Amino acid sequence: MTDNTVDYAESNLGGVRITCILDTGNITVSEAFKPNGMKVDTVTPTNSFVKGEWVHLSNDTAATYSATGGLPLVEKPAAGEDRIFGRIVSTPMWSNTMPTSNHTDGLADRLSNGYYMVAEVWVPFLTGIGEGVIIVDGSNAVAPGATTLDIDASESAGEDVAYFKYDASGSGFVALTHTIAGSSGDKYSILVGFTGGFGTVQA
Repeated sequence: MTDNTVDYAESNLGGVRITCILDTGNITVSEAFKPNGMKVDTVTPTNSFVKGEWVHLSNDTAATYSATGGLPLVEKPAAGEDRIFGRIVSTPMWSNTMPTSNHTDGLADRLSNGYYMVAEVWVPFLTGIGEGVIIVDGSNAVAPGATTLDIDASESAGEDVAYFKYDASGSGFVALTHTIAGSSGDKYSILVGFTGGFGTVQA
């Protein structure tokens, strides 16, 4: 039997902790009965998660800032997808809403209805996480864990929020939520991870 117990404080090892949405996949709801005969619904996800498990950052296009409420979406690691994000350090819990019937309408619909689990994840390679605004260029979608960013110096000057732009060779900042390519100059909320070191800047 695998022991997934987390019995040490990862925060002492650096990194950050953040609540993440767990991509459970389709959800099956079935009937069960208590010893007293009372009928209850049991909810079973396609993908279950446990405390102590390692997860990677999902690059699904449904995982926008607005759809996830600003939380990263994580999933089970898969061979060839090099986006290991962190380790689950709390017991996964269902969000406030659970489906009352089978749900197979896809991730976007699960996010919209709140049909998902959440857990705290320790992310060892980030030094910080923050919210910001991404100014898209109309050509490049912003992919979680893959797109590096620059601070936009002119937009951010005198503002209490950081503005970012896509930069394939940027450093210091990485997107943690998806953003569509949109039209050049469009602005969207984004969750950004700080990878350490000095961040790059655009004029």
